[in-house]
This record gives sequence, C-alpha cells and structure tokens, in this order.
Amino acid sequence: MIAGHKPGTQVKLTIQRDKQTRNVEVALAAMSSDNDHASPQGQEGPQGTQPSSALGIRVAEEDGQVVVERVDPNGPSEGKLRQGDVVQEVNHQPVTSSNDLATKVRATPGDKPVLLRVKRGDQARYVAIERGGAR
Repeated sequence: MIAGHKPGTQVKLTIQRDKQTRNVEVALAAMSSDNDHASPQGQEGPQGTQPSSALGIRVAEEDGQVVVERVDPNGPSEGKLRQGDVVQEVNHQPVTSSNDLATKVRATPGDKPVLLRVKRGDQARYVAIERGGAR
C-alpha cells in the first residue's frame, strides 16, 4: 500500500494496461493540500512525469507515448480528459514527449483553446480545452 510510505520513497509498481503488464519504479511525492501539482509548471516530476498546469493535467511518458496520469478535478480538462488518455497531437502537430506537449501548449495564443487529439482505448478524438486562466 502506497499510503504507508513517506514522500521520496522509491516504490515498485505493476501497471496493467491493454492486456500488458509493465513494472515501473517511481519516487513518491507529497500530496499538496490545495489540489495543485507537487512540482512547479515546466519542471519534471518523479520518474518522467510532468505537470501541464495550464491544462490541469499531469502526464507521463510510457512506451514512447504521452499519457494522462492525473486530471485536476477543478481544472480545465475535467470532464474532457481521463487518466490513461494518450495525447497524440496539439493543434494538429504530433506530440513526441511531455516537454513537447508543454512547449506546444505554451505556443498556443492565450485567447485560443488548445486543440488536443487524444486516443482513448481504440478511438481517437479531438478535444478543445481552455487553459487555466480562462475557465
């Protein structure tokens, strides 16, 4: 059980997704009290995770894909994205990494929603998300 470990502890997790099992080692972070992310925007978190605060999500790189790891329940992506969604494009440009996602989100004009192409299961769809300040 994760709750019994202190922040900073390295733990091994077994993830099952798409009928495949994968073992990963992660460093636990402290949960903040304000539902914000544990690491500041633009800085990489534990073991390849990165927040995309403007969208209210945290993503991780898994098998060469950018996967939604967490959706802030009060963020702009709530109800539009889910944990496990794979972000394939931002504004019709392919996404190659979590850093690439963050760069492309920042490059989107502030008065425009960010257009994401996400894969959920076997289907891909487009989702327009207004950023953090424009909720």
